[in-house]
Amino acid sequence: MPCDVISLDVEDSMGYHVVDYYGEMVKTRMSADGEMLEPETEAERSVSRDELFNRILKELNDGQGCRFKGFLEV
Repeated sequence: MPCDVISLDVEDSMGYHVVDYYGEMVKTRMSADGEMLEPETEAERSVSRDELFNRILKELNDGQGCRFKGFLEV
């Protein structure tokens, strides 16, 4: 699944909910054969919906995957 479609939502025991938590997480794009490509940047996250849609279509057509790595303090 492409990095642009994967997110992490966090909710604590008091009900505080964070959608698309980024914090100390790093998403690295992977090619269809498992080769690591470039990490996702903050600038890529703030593009128009049309740009994002077109990028997701390209990633799906290329067979890209995502390595989602990091830590979360609980």
